[in-house]
Amino acid sequence: MPDDTGQVIFEALNALYGDCILIHYPQRDGAGGQRRLTWMIDGGPPEAYGLTLRARLEQMAQPGGPTRLRLAVVTHIDADHIAGLGRLVGALRAAPRPPGTPDIAFADFWFNGFSQTFGAPAPAALAAGDVALAATDPALHGLSEAFVQSVGDGVRLLEDLANLTPPPNINHAFANRVAGASDAQNMIPMGSDPPVTIEMLGPSQKQLDALRKAWARDRGLDPAQLAAARVPKVDTSTANRSSIVFLARFGDVKFLLTGDARARDIVKVWTARHGAAPFPIDVMKVPHHGAEGNNSLAMFQLFPADHYVFCADGSSSGNPDIWTLERLIEARRDASFHIHLTCPDTAPDMGSQAAFLARAAQDSGGRITLHWRDPQSDGIRITLP
Repeated sequence: MPDDTGQVIFEALNALYGDCILIHYPQRDGAGGQRRLTWMIDGGPPEAYGLTLRARLEQMAQPGGPTRLRLAVVTHIDADHIAGLGRLVGALRAAPRPPGTPDIAFADFWFNGFSQTFGAPAPAALAAGDVALAATDPALHGLSEAFVQSVGDGVRLLEDLANLTPPPNINHAFANRVAGASDAQNMIPMGSDPPVTIEMLGPSQKQLDALRKAWARDRGLDPAQLAAARVPKVDTSTANRSSIVFLARFGDVKFLLTGDARARDIVKVWTARHGAAPFPIDVMKVPHHGAEGNNSLAMFQLFPADHYVFCADGSSSGNPDIWTLERLIEARRDASFHIHLTCPDTAPDMGSQAAFLARAAQDSGGRITLHWRDPQSDGIRITLP
């Protein structure tokens, strides 16, 4: 990959049914030279570390010291976003480090963990991710096994980060902020030449309050209820709705990073702040692997993108859903755009989606360009000027 260019590169690794994104961009230093900086957004499920993430980070190794990640973000606690990064940080903390561990150092790390959200340690069963222990605690009644394990993943991740040498700045610029109404609350400068900024779009205070409510055991998370819902579903997962969402600007290049957030929440925050006029962007990481409960016609119309990235393999709830793909194509009826998927078109669980997209691309007369991951590649890459 041409890391020594002046271009911005969006990379979505093969993280199976999860998200693992790398963004590389240039910054000029005070001496008139240029350096390449990298962000990591999520680390995929546990398998993603050994599958692609470890090797990709080894490829990025710099002579004379660790490869420094300017920013790493865990958008929310679900295992398909946090667990792969947890394995990386656990390996970095280990003494001695396991063979093949990439030499990585984090500058800033953002994560809405339990202690950051509550200002207090997690209960013992949650901190340990101990499903059996949680089941015996009446105060934790109703929490799903996946939720208990994910909270434990987050607690261990933050402990491991704090014990790295050197430790990263945890939530330093982010400061666990919520998406408010004013630009002053939401704009975070990340570089100056060219200017790099992050505009926070989520979570809102309401979404974090919902997460606190779940963590306070006032309600549980029941995935079976989601599975039983009929189209179009609405994602009611408090963890997903607490996703860190932001618009990143690298000079004139704009990326929308959405985690597993819900489209209606993103649209609501943006339109309250900027109005309803379409805001063209370069790349959209489509929310929640293209699940229908997290996407909408209104979002695709509000943020017309040149490139849409689906981090999915069809094996988890059938993502991306045909419904979402239909809404995208309807929203961009007369436009030219690219669709990127982090799995091959031969993936066994993607037959219906592959057939649908092939027909849509053919019917578009060349407006829609499909980019399936090459089976021999570790991910998909989009290079922007």
